[in-house]
Amino acid sequence: MTLDHERYNVRNRATWLLGQDARVMFVPTVGEYVEVELLSDQLPPRRRRHRSLHVGGLQVIEPEIPEGKTLRRPRAGDRATIVRLRHSHTWVCAYENQLLGQQGVIVRMCRDHEYAIVELDNPPRALHGVRRWNLHVDDLHIARVEEAAAPAITGTGMTASAGGVMRHATAAGETTVSLCGMRVRPILIAGWSPPFSPDLERSCPACVERIRLPDTCADSR
Repeated sequence: MTLDHERYNVRNRATWLLGQDARVMFVPTVGEYVEVELLSDQLPPRRRRHRSLHVGGLQVIEPEIPEGKTLRRPRAGDRATIVRLRHSHTWVCAYENQLLGQQGVIVRMCRDHEYAIVELDNPPRALHGVRRWNLHVDDLHIARVEEAAAPAITGTGMTASAGGVMRHATAAGETTVSLCGMRVRPILIAGWSPPFSPDLERSCPACVERIRLPDTCADSR
């Protein structure tokens, strides 16, 4: 880390930053500054752990991937824990005291995998029964567990709402619960359910993602 590209007041007052290790927490879509979290346990008194620094003064170190392991994107079905609320929408951050530490399951990815809709396991009463929250993935700890093989897709179910009918995929031996976890009404023709096709209209995006999204991705977070 160098301070050559920093603002004048930072260059003159924050020389203690030189050589510090940090973790990148947020990269804006525009500009040349990133938010980092300093990793040292022995910072000078009254020094902030989270800072905005110019990318020109940072030496980026790629994370090591254990042999035989790969990084992948979060996906529907992953477990998530809310560890901070720095990058989610402002109205979500207003519930920081109630949401921090809550655990749940990702039911859908949004906005090019930058946001995840998380259904909480046991939401506190202060959240007034709201179970699903739209959260930035950088505010979540995603459980990195080995996944079982994807279930065989054998049928189609549907749900109805004010927005219309939605088609869902169901797995072998299960006709009333879809791959995305929704309760569905099976589509049966003389006891036979037509195979789910992700290319048809009104197909559930979460079910389609569960079928199509690769387990690994080189540009994962």
